[in-house]
Amino acid sequence: MRGSVVHFIFSLAFVYSSTLLGQNYQTIHIGRQQGLSNTFVTCLYQDSRGIVWIGTLLGLNRYDGAEIKSYVSNQRKPFALKGNYIYSISEDKDGLLWLATEEGVAVFDPFSERAIHLHNFKGELSAAPSSRILFDKNGHAWFNQTKESVPVLYRISAIKGLAKRIREDELTPELFEVKTFLFPEGLGNRVRYMRQIDEELLLMAGNTGLFLSFIQAR
Repeated sequence: MRGSVVHFIFSLAFVYSSTLLGQNYQTIHIGRQQGLSNTFVTCLYQDSRGIVWIGTLLGLNRYDGAEIKSYVSNQRKPFALKGNYIYSISEDKDGLLWLATEEGVAVFDPFSERAIHLHNFKGELSAAPSSRILFDKNGHAWFNQTKESVPVLYRISAIKGLAKRIREDELTPELFEVKTFLFPEGLGNRVRYMRQIDEELLLMAGNTGLFLSFIQAR
């Protein structure tokens, strides 16, 4: 499936022919006419099934090699996205998409097309924009947010069967465990990349360089 989507990406819309070093190449333009919710693309992600997900200033888009489907904010629908600006897209081991949005972190189930926002279940989280969401080797989700002007690092653990609970509307605060960690001094205000070295040691990249941090929960 992954290869087919990559192949079909080059079958939409206008085809522009040009010459590069004596050889022809083709560039495809995919925009609003082809179904994209907004032409300002903020991030791209290809999931484990080969589906391409496109984050924009105005919602999330799904491209399966044949058509684009858009998901935009709708405050009236309980399982719709609440924030349109998609900063980053990540995937957990169960195929759920974790989205960093302008309204905090959302978990989106591609099968039921339902989204939940974590701050609605955990009061220590906020609806503030978050950094890129990163997963460690144990499947924990890491991200940071600024809370009361102070950057905070979070680790989220979700119970097994979260996808099933989202699809069946069996959602409770106990679905998630949140741990808060001291943000490394001097890192800036956002984690760009992170690698877990062991249970208590993280290598993080921020606005001001690389940091090897011994994490301590508070």
